[in-house]
Amino acid sequence: MNILRILTLLFLISINTSLFSQTIETPNSAFASHPLMITKIELSENQTVIELELENQSPNGYFCADKSISLLDTKRSVKYELIKSKGIPVCPANYKFKSVGEKLTFQLFFPEILPQTKYLSIIENCDNNCFSILGIIIDSEMNTEINLAYNYYFEGKLDFALAAFLNVIKNNPDYQFGYLYSNVIQIYAEKNDIESAKLWYNKLNESEFMDKKIVLNNLKSKAYYSKLIF
Repeated sequence: MNILRILTLLFLISINTSLFSQTIETPNSAFASHPLMITKIELSENQTVIELELENQSPNGYFCADKSISLLDTKRSVKYELIKSKGIPVCPANYKFKSVGEKLTFQLFFPEILPQTKYLSIIENCDNNCFSILGIIIDSEMNTEINLAYNYYFEGKLDFALAAFLNVIKNNPDYQFGYLYSNVIQIYAEKNDIESAKLWYNKLNESEFMDKKIVLNNLKSKAYYSKLIF
């Protein structure tokens, strides 16, 4: 085999590997039941690895992962079962935190997911204090748009943030979670545009979003909530 054929072969292998490999850093999600953050998702043709970070908030905190954890593609009604976990004890064994604020990083391993998957959810199937993370976004363009919206918001550029969030909603009508609506409502309320905030609250209330009850309950804690319902 001559050097040209070797280089061509290596090039093709590199292309094939890149087609089946992807890493998503700190993806956005709709809801997490615990102080959990997904730090990384690694997708390949062989497996899906989700890295999570849990921050302890209790003086006597402990944590474990059940053997039965599902990764859901709710849009396609596909379920992937946990293969193994790493860095976290399997219940009933548990990791005991040494202090408040201590962070624990661990990985969950699942089978490879279907191509063109955009959204995932993690559900721990157990009897007590089970964790879940809903509406995980693995679409890179959508994550970029959401991050831009948050950057504008934290910089105090409310009009730009609002336009960015509205753009995300418009461009991703198949997203089954309503937390983006709560961001729109929040910004309209901060802009003192209560009529627009009420309009989006009503859209949320009339929706079939999977997290609708969670989002509506969170809105009840806001100072402007009473203005939304009258």
